[in-house]
Amino acid sequence: MRKLLISCLCGASLLLSACTSVEEIGSKRSSILNRLPLLYQPPVQQGTVLKQEVIDMLQPGMSSNQVQYVMGTSLLVDPFNQNRWDYVYTMKKERKDRTEHWVALYFDDDRLVRMEGDLRPQSSSETVMISEQSVVEVPDFKSRRKSFARKLREFFWPLPTDDE
Repeated sequence: MRKLLISCLCGASLLLSACTSVEEIGSKRSSILNRLPLLYQPPVQQGTVLKQEVIDMLQPGMSSNQVQYVMGTSLLVDPFNQNRWDYVYTMKKERKDRTEHWVALYFDDDRLVRMEGDLRPQSSSETVMISEQSVVEVPDFKSRRKSFARKLREFFWPLPTDDE
């Protein structure tokens, strides 16, 4: 009787589990987890970081070595078209939409001829250069307040002074 009950329960659980798909379970679980307010979601950054300052350095006629020095190695390599380099950058921050930037560079005879994408080189009048210098004051470590643990450590294991 006991074996019959166990086999019926196992059979019923297998039949009932066939009513839902794994995709439904995964989507429900992820939507529930995304709504939890205290759950930390680290920012996910993928691809080559594309900044406007770097794009402004690109000029038509640059060699592929110069472009690679400025931009870095292209992550997307097309084996059928060696004259096109694609750079893609995506950033997904906690509970925010994903941002994506892409740039496609085209070469002819090992020289940069054109660009496509979200970021375009700006003219020198549109580019804002920051020429102000900022001074950062670093606190003196000898004059800072000592924590209880530091006082305790110095009491039992004193540090040598400059006089010794």
